Amino acid sequence: MLRGTIIPALAMLGLFLSGCTGSTEFSVTGEFYGVSTTANQQYSAIYTADVSDTDHADKVKSLELVGIDATLTRATSLPMTGSGAIWIGPSGSTSTTSAGVVQVGSWPTHTSSAVPDSIAVTLGSGSLSVIEDALKGNGIFVVFLTGTTTTSQNFDANVVLHVKLTYNII
Repeated sequence: MLRGTIIPALAMLGLFLSGCTGSTEFSVTGEFYGVSTTANQQYSAIYTADVSDTDHADKVKSLELVGIDATLTRATSLPMTGSGAIWIGPSGSTSTTSAGVVQVGSWPTHTSSAVPDSIAVTLGSGSLSVIEDALKGNGIFVVFLTGTTTTSQNFDANVVLHVKLTYNII
């Protein structure tokens, strides 16, 4: 008699739990040192990120980029005016034109008069499949910082990607 009620109850509990999700947030910090502009004041820098120790990486249901912080931490001369973009790509990507690289944020012309200086970044619509693939694989992806300045510069900057990870409980 118990068998007739316990097995269906356990089956229902399993169905209930199979649809349950949890969520957590994590940040990826890219530190860019000694970024130099070229003769036409363009810059491009790359940082290798490692998310291999992220909790629940093996149960990813979805990812959402909830924010990007960009901070100029050093510049050869101030004020410094420029614009830029942040891109992410699969491990091994060497430029923003590499396969699978997507833009995730940008900012219009911004003038920094002192450092550190926070730069308002507009989130892009780029897919986070790059980070999801890294979470499911070796944990490695790359972050690119690109843009232009109005004068020749050598600078340091930090970029922090804030990601919400929704995962399956079972």
